[in-house]
Amino acid sequence: MDKDQSLKKWALQWEKTNKALDSVKASELQNINIEQVIQQLDCAFRMALKNEPLRPHSGLIEMQKWFRKLEI
Repeated sequence: MDKDQSLKKWALQWEKTNKALDSVKASELQNINIEQVIQQLDCAFRMALKNEPLRPHSGLIEMQKWFRKLEI
């Protein structure tokens, strides 16, 4: 099998795999229990707030300034 055939076979396999994974993801999303997920993440959110105080700004303005400097 030459390199082109091997790459095509590899691409086709990933295409099939992607379809299968999309099916699994759709099924999982349909069966998700939002209340349970929120309860599971609540501790992590509270810990983050406790260990990382809120900042007065998000850094978005500074990032936009850098982007403007990069524009040609």
